[in-house]
Amino acid sequence: MTILETALTELYATAPEGFLDARKGLAAKLKAEGHPAEAKEVLAAKKPTRVAHLLNRLSREHAPEVAALVNIGERLARAQAPDALRETIAHQRQAVQSLAGKAAELIKQLDMPPAELSTITAVLFGATTSPERAAELVLGRFSKAPEATSSFAGVTFATAPEPPAPVAGPTPAPDSPHAKPTLVKAPPEADQAHDAELARQQKLRHELEVAEQVASENQKTVTTLQAAFDALAQKADALEQAAKQATEAAVAAEDRAARAEEALDEAKAAAERSQKDAAALRAKVAGDQ
Repeated sequence: MTILETALTELYATAPEGFLDARKGLAAKLKAEGHPAEAKEVLAAKKPTRVAHLLNRLSREHAPEVAALVNIGERLARAQAPDALRETIAHQRQAVQSLAGKAAELIKQLDMPPAELSTITAVLFGATTSPERAAELVLGRFSKAPEATSSFAGVTFATAPEPPAPVAGPTPAPDSPHAKPTLVKAPPEADQAHDAELARQQKLRHELEVAEQVASENQKTVTTLQAAFDALAQKADALEQAAKQATEAAVAAEDRAARAEEALDEAKAAAERSQKDAAALRAKVAGDQ
């Protein structure tokens, strides 16, 4: 790993709130160590969004699973036989769901909107269908969430091509009423091309089905998380209201205690005055006698 790559890897491991200070410090360090070009590149690095930071953390904290996901994408690109294709697609789905679960945990830790899970899952799925996206995920230096991509994006699923039409041989002379055209069988290359096209379209349809299933399950996850968030929010409101009522009750009790203390002090003072008056009266009575 080059000096610049090491610096960028360290930089993009930093949380967004500390990114600018870290970038400035790394650039100054590189410049002081005699690497002005690398320092300039570091200063040009863009601050990651929160979603991008989550993707970068996912890449670092779950590197083995990310590598396995990328490997599944490579196997998917090579798969041709229907059984192998179905098995690889099943592994693809499991790997994406597993990493999506890890991403959901990070979303909770970072206090991010649960809906962001859909964006992250789309990136994970894209890493199995796009070598460029896979390389970006492994590198873990996203500055923003990439656009969703897939191998079936923009593809129009046409019907299977018709088999090549038979080629008629030489037409017999018109004076031969029972003569029929001689049919020439289509070359093997045409059959192979036809089979390859059918296999390609089958593979694309499988990938589309998986993408739709993943999207549907992600939406269910988002709905569940949103419901849980709403329930927690309601509980927090109830606790806040209860705390407010308890505070008001404590203030009222404190006020009553203060008034009671004042009344007690007044009663003590009145008792002292009564004792003094009684003592004075006794002394006067004694003097008169």
